[in-house]
Amino acid sequence: MIRVSLSVRRMTCPGTCLLWASLAAASSWGQVSFPTYPYILPAVAQSGGPVYVVPGTVTESTPFNLTAASGSVCLQGVPGGICTNAAGIEVAGSPSPGTFTTFAGTVGASSGKWSFGALLMSIEGVGTVQVFPSKPPNGLGSKTPSTKLTLTGATFGSLGFTFPSAGIDSPRITFFVADNEYSDNSGDFLLSLVSPLLEFQPWSTSKVMQVVGPCDWQFWESGKGPCNPTAASLGAPSQILGMGLGYSFPDLTHGKLIFLFGDTVGVEIPSGESLQTTDPACPATAPSSPPPSPCFPNFHARDNIATAPDASTPLSLTLDFLQSKPGIDPLNHIPNSPLFVEPSPQPDGTVVDMGTDDIPNSGVNVNGENYIVVNTGHTSKDGQEFARSVLVDYAGSSAKTEFVGGRTLSKANIRKLVCEGITCITKVFQDGHFVFVSPHILPIAFAQQLGLSEPGVLIFGNGQYRAESIYLSYIPASQFWKGKDAMGNDTTTYFTGLDNAGRPTWSNNELCAVPVVYDNPTGLPKSSGCIVQEFSAPAPPVDPGTVGNVSVTYNSDLALWLMTWDGGRQQPPSSLIHVNGDYFSYAPAPWGPWSTPTLIYNECEFAAAPYRQGFGDFIRYVPGPDNPCPSVPLSGPAGPIIGTAGAPFTGTAPPKGGPGSSTAHSTRGGQFAPLQIESFAAVNGGQLSIYFDLSTWNPYTVVLMQSNFTINPN
Repeated sequence: MIRVSLSVRRMTCPGTCLLWASLAAASSWGQVSFPTYPYILPAVAQSGGPVYVVPGTVTESTPFNLTAASGSVCLQGVPGGICTNAAGIEVAGSPSPGTFTTFAGTVGASSGKWSFGALLMSIEGVGTVQVFPSKPPNGLGSKTPSTKLTLTGATFGSLGFTFPSAGIDSPRITFFVADNEYSDNSGDFLLSLVSPLLEFQPWSTSKVMQVVGPCDWQFWESGKGPCNPTAASLGAPSQILGMGLGYSFPDLTHGKLIFLFGDTVGVEIPSGESLQTTDPACPATAPSSPPPSPCFPNFHARDNIATAPDASTPLSLTLDFLQSKPGIDPLNHIPNSPLFVEPSPQPDGTVVDMGTDDIPNSGVNVNGENYIVVNTGHTSKDGQEFARSVLVDYAGSSAKTEFVGGRTLSKANIRKLVCEGITCITKVFQDGHFVFVSPHILPIAFAQQLGLSEPGVLIFGNGQYRAESIYLSYIPASQFWKGKDAMGNDTTTYFTGLDNAGRPTWSNNELCAVPVVYDNPTGLPKSSGCIVQEFSAPAPPVDPGTVGNVSVTYNSDLALWLMTWDGGRQQPPSSLIHVNGDYFSYAPAPWGPWSTPTLIYNECEFAAAPYRQGFGDFIRYVPGPDNPCPSVPLSGPAGPIIGTAGAPFTGTAPPKGGPGSSTAHSTRGGQFAPLQIESFAAVNGGQLSIYFDLSTWNPYTVVLMQSNFTINPN
């Protein structure tokens, strides 16, 4: 293959020039924060390789260097078949070494005359050029043409690009293999890119709005306003008081965003409203008789679903919580009962339980069909230790069954009976890494790097809730639902690391997977290889991660993958060195290399003046014996909370936030599940802003958060 490295050197220019940089093995002016990203440009990639974005202003005089290492592509579309170097010169082993063949055609939206098999560089809206000319210095006339080509001291203008006098802002670059028939090609080029650096702007994470509930509890508690349904989203019409999570994904078929929420608390039904119920929180009455006092319906930890227009913005987000079908009233005749995610049994008849902590944790639209991933199998005895993930087809309201249970994606742990002689004991073994997941479409330009001829589906996730780092798998999109090919073979492949050239490696064994990103802020050891962790015996940490929920998006403006998760829980709870919170990482390809994780939010640190964005503000703080945040000046809003059997402000719940934490006033809240809304991310000049739903536990609600990053040269 041919290895290509392009570096763009910083220019000195009058006025405001956002310098920039690069497709490069190393920049000529500064440090590189993480290794170069090698991506494969397959000869079959008719649409070219992944888009690379150069943030900032580039002019015709912007210099760069381009080098290519050994390798070739083979094009069978030409009679007899030829293999060429990056200049399109036939290499040794071809029918006519030292020669080249041309064709006229359109590549990268530009028409021209190209050498078969040559490396082309296309700038969106500008044009396409052949990087290495088919001339003697690049092998023309040689019986053994070199496959190591070097271009130094070049500028975009010297290659033949014509820019406006002011230059091009954030040009989008794509590489192509020149050909007029791609389906029968083989071989590839290996391009090495360096992406822009994203630097978190300290203290920039802030609350934009509360997403769910009839009141913004922060302002309601502080007396700054009445309980106003317009202060948040439309909770009351669907009887939604509070819930957690809020994973979103686009419904490409209907032009909407779908939001998935966890265990739900019902909104108060005022005294005087018609109600018929058997819920103990609401006294039973005839349909025409009002209850004697207000009550909160107990939804028994069911999970709801909402939509929003795909044109929504961070400031215009208004959720429409779906309601149960007319004539179907599953919850005690509660007016406007919400629609809950309750899948039918799996194909083998296994029931998909959606009780407490069994939630729809993510979703994805694949080939026009909406799919939801639920984690199920939670028990009061084992917690999430034996949970599994199940794929669910969300058929929509027109179907008889809206949520169709499908295959099991992964299991966290399994019990095995281990016998030695006549003695048998039950042991627990790790079985998988993808129970709590974030799926995403793998675009064709990336899928072709893995040998796929169609888009794939990526799944990022962890099997052990708050006890693992983040793993990666992929599967062809057409096999996503069944998980098997026509021969019945499993088709999911698991990331096992980057090789010495920086290319991803894969295995069909889930237990051979290694983290694609380590939740490792305290420097605990890392391991790799096929690991079967036995939990019944002491063992050193194989994976020191503490990830709860992960969210991965793709930002096409920067051609970067963006990841957020809650983690960093390795330090003792009483430690005043706060590394627990929400983390961010980014990469030019889904398999990395990913940047060093950056802590972008901690509810304790952000509570300090003048930031006032955490404990005591919109998250309840109760000191308790550990008192990890002694400087928090206020307590913050109390309630609603979940688990109170219909009394979210005044009832008691099982302790979960520490000793004595059983009421809305004594339960400490806390952030979790920073789930990005992909379409909200925005690049403005040299700044990237991301937006994510964040759960706060007490109040039991979801808030929309914003974090800002400076786009720096590399």
